[in-house]
Amino acid sequence: MDGRTLRQAQSERPVLIKLAYDRDLSAIDLVHAFSYDVGMTHSGKVVLITGGTRGIGRATLVRFIEAGAKVAFCARGERAGREIEKEVRSGGAESLFFPLDIASEAEVSKMVEMILGRWGRIDVLINNAGLLGPMSTIENYPLSDWEEVIRVNVIGTFVVTRSVLPTMRA
Repeated sequence: MDGRTLRQAQSERPVLIKLAYDRDLSAIDLVHAFSYDVGMTHSGKVVLITGGTRGIGRATLVRFIEAGAKVAFCARGERAGREIEKEVRSGGAESLFFPLDIASEAEVSKMVEMILGRWGRIDVLINNAGLLGPMSTIENYPLSDWEEVIRVNVIGTFVVTRSVLPTMRA
């Protein structure tokens, strides 16, 4: 970061995203910079994070746990999710992991019901899950892979938001 501290980067919010690309600012540093800047305190809040096992999703999960939130998170990879859930709980925090496909209405509905059954509400939704698909030129990109990207990134985000929004508005 050119010798600058994270706090200096935080005070330069418009430059922060550019720093992430130009200087390989880690996902964790980026999330901490944004959350610190807004004075994030979420003690007792219930947070749902999709794609919470890697990268920005995991960094966001860590930051919300540090801020005192109860965190539910989902991802396709069950092993990584169970390890994170165990780690969070061993530190005394509350978390729930759901291995699921966010584009499945049935799976998402069941997840939301279980979160509401456990904690009674969802205060914050972080739609982070997404696929990139194969690294290929567009003319060589398989249509079936593109359809899966759209199914997860667009339809999945819609399904989760539509399932969670009524309880957040209540």
